[in-house]
Amino acid sequence: MISLALASMLVLAQADAGLSQARRAYGDCLNRAVRSHLDSKTSPSTFDRALASACAAKAAAYRSAIMASEKAAGTSAAEAEELAGMDIEDLETNTKDLYRLHMEQGTRPE
Repeated sequence: MISLALASMLVLAQADAGLSQARRAYGDCLNRAVRSHLDSKTSPSTFDRALASACAAKAAAYRSAIMASEKAAGTSAAEAEELAGMDIEDLETNTKDLYRLHMEQGTRPE
């Protein structure tokens, strides 16, 4: 019984480590996109269209990591997919808002 509990904890820890790395990689990609488009003075609407494709591979990896972590925690596949979609949507929305703020203020993210 103890070994089963320990194995479950190890699976969760590995899933969480992968999740953290995937989130960081996706966030870094979003930040690079913001900086690059600010340098090019891209319009906000063009930035919005470009953002999804600019970080598609990192978003897919992050989505997979979220789903793996959630499934390891006992979440259903449907719930895991919904949570992953909401998290990615929130990050993209926040990035678009940040881009607009920097455009309006003439600033750059650190």
